[in-house]
Amino acid sequence: MKWGLEKPLYYVESGNQDRYFMDKSEYQKYIAELKKNSKEYSTQIFKKGQDVGFIYVDFIYPGELIADAGTSVTDMLDQII
Repeated sequence: MKWGLEKPLYYVESGNQDRYFMDKSEYQKYIAELKKNSKEYSTQIFKKGQDVGFIYVDFIYPGELIADAGTSVTDMLDQII
């Protein structure tokens, strides 16, 4: 996904489970609270056109996918799982 708005998107990760996307005003409040409580955090700022989240790539199977004539794709994939 690409961020499409003119305003930047702020991503904050603190601790093992706290992960948030927010706008600038929410970000400033949240960071002030983390600093007040002496919690560690990391921040990433996404600007318009940047990839946010997953980057899609082609699916490539590292082995050989060879089957007999008449074998369905699902039968072939069932064999590799």
